[in-house]
Amino acid sequence: MKTNICFAYPWATFGGCERVFINRAMAFKQYLPEVHVDFFFSSDAGGLKSFANALKKYGLDSTSSIVTSLDRNYDLISLVDCPQLFDKLNSMKQRYIVECHTDYIQNRQYLSALPESCSAVAAPSSRFSSRLKKEFPNLRPLILDLRNFVPWDIESYHCTHGSSLPGWTRRPILFFGRMDKLKDPITLLDALDRKSVV
Repeated sequence: MKTNICFAYPWATFGGCERVFINRAMAFKQYLPEVHVDFFFSSDAGGLKSFANALKKYGLDSTSSIVTSLDRNYDLISLVDCPQLFDKLNSMKQRYIVECHTDYIQNRQYLSALPESCSAVAAPSSRFSSRLKKEFPNLRPLILDLRNFVPWDIESYHCTHGSSLPGWTRRPILFFGRMDKLKDPITLLDALDRKSVV
């Protein structure tokens, strides 16, 4: 019997959640090929085309796809830090869980107003689930671990060219990316400081 699940995320970026989605699609294809996996992104933050290309490169496009709406009848939808879909899924009487991946305390406060219709709250590690249980004790019975993993034992696409470092010799003057404390900007700034260059 075919099972349809969907992972929903607010933005298609080049980040860790997208890599987790690809890893999961690989695992489903290898071990549970009767599961069809859809991915829904509320908006494209620059990574949607690359994500689609990755699905194709890894040969996942036969068991996975990107969708633009949640109108399909799913056995389960997993909302990854995507509380803006609560009302829609509740009105559809759609079964769903929430995955909390954000390490930013203010960004996970949506869990304090979690609808009763949510079946579970998944955390990417036991350490993170312990943190959530302390922050949201009323959710303790719902919180479970759904580990992020790298599928070492799953056959995957292999890059045919090696890694290479940029060929510049001068100090960069622009960094385009997030510089908040959880992204460790001090190490980045140290790397750009001439005195720390060996």
